[in-house]
Amino acid sequence: MTIAKAGMTINIFFAIPLNLSPCRLQILILFGKDKNPSDKLHYSLTLVLLVMSAGVAMLIPNIVTAIGVLGGICSTSLCFTFPSILLTLSFLLSSFPLSKIHSSQRETL
Repeated sequence: MTIAKAGMTINIFFAIPLNLSPCRLQILILFGKDKNPSDKLHYSLTLVLLVMSAGVAMLIPNIVTAIGVLGGICSTSLCFTFPSILLTLSFLLSSFPLSKIHSSQRETL
């Protein structure tokens, strides 16, 4: 059990810095500041994200709760969101003849 806890600790230790960069970039894109953000904005956003993640970690001491919430979000997406996206795509593709797709693939080969 100690080895498993050490593995989870190492996983979380490396996961937070790796996930922080894409999160920061998406927030900058959301607010339209992704083109050459200033150092002050970069560091302040990084600090805010770190403080928020530390705050959530202190408020939710049991990781089972966080995994349960994450599982609920993922299962809802799998049950409702993805099928509706696939249905919408199938209607969009039904108006586009598949013979054009197959002929264009043959031309590239």
